[in-house]
Amino acid sequence: MPYATDARRIGDHVAGELQLTFAEAGFWLEARGAVPISGRAYVDIAPIPAEVAARLIERVREWAAR
Repeated sequence: MPYATDARRIGDHVAGELQLTFAEAGFWLEARGAVPISGRAYVDIAPIPAEVAARLIERVREWAAR
């Protein structure tokens, strides 16, 4: 099913971009493409420690305020 394959490829690509972008900002997130559902791409992010999540939330808010 090419539609699902494309969605999986897109999910893998987005996961890689997220992982690289956050690593450049000092955060290690284990991200990977998830199983597509109804042709939509999804990304799984592994659990992170609460203190890292709190710092990450602060950084994302800074980025969003720009």
